[in-house]
Amino acid sequence: MIGRRYAGTGLGLLHVVFLAMLSGCSSPAVPAGPAHVDTDDVAQFLDSYWRRPLAPQGVSPSQFTPLEAALDPTYCAACHLEQFRDWSGSRHAQAMGPGVLGQLMDTDGQARDEQQDCLRCHAPLAEQADSLAAALSKQNAATGASLHEQGVICAACHVRENRHFGPARRDGSAPKQGDHLPHGGWQASPAFTDSRFCESCHQFEADGYELPSVRGGRLRPEREVARKHLRGMEGQFLCRRGQAMPVLPHAGSAPSLARHPRPGDGAQRRQH
Repeated sequence: MIGRRYAGTGLGLLHVVFLAMLSGCSSPAVPAGPAHVDTDDVAQFLDSYWRRPLAPQGVSPSQFTPLEAALDPTYCAACHLEQFRDWSGSRHAQAMGPGVLGQLMDTDGQARDEQQDCLRCHAPLAEQADSLAAALSKQNAATGASLHEQGVICAACHVRENRHFGPARRDGSAPKQGDHLPHGGWQASPAFTDSRFCESCHQFEADGYELPSVRGGRLRPEREVARKHLRGMEGQFLCRRGQAMPVLPHAGSAPSLARHPRPGDGAQRRQH
């Protein structure tokens, strides 16, 4: 179980490394741009934020330390230990389980489009796709879990092109231009407390995304699980569309993806 593998392993050392890295340099200022995105712009923000396939992070800012530029969730634990522990026991941390990974390892290393059928939700970062390609070509000599094996990691939801995003603080405040915070702080958006944030992976429209093998009706026996997975999620969502999320998505393991299906959804689609 991925959560157990991470919990309590080397986190104390990470704190020491983090402080040592930051002590020799000044923390970068918050990137230019508005700290908040208006609520009316949430849909537009999310359309850009979750456009697949996700773009690579690119070269990290020169002032970032290796820890600030890292995408591995264990590095996030240096400052966000509580959130890391929540994530470690969540479905997101287990998103790249043996079933998904086994089918991906059966693909050709250059079959990026085919791999995206799974990676787009189970390990969505471009760097995770690169990690899988390296593993398939036997070029990945990393010890421990490779990036693609770690599922929906922190950066999958919170980092785009080396810029960090998230909700405002609990008191409603957000970083200001000129603040000196690790990794340049973050850009606060109400999208992170809106149920639509999860929609691209947890809500399938009637004419929307499906696995090609499902759409074509030609399933290999081992892909029957994938068909049931898609049909089981159609029309099911964590909470009502456009409303605030009841809990943070990385806070423990949710017992079900189906909290409040939209009227007319789900049941009608599952008849197809």
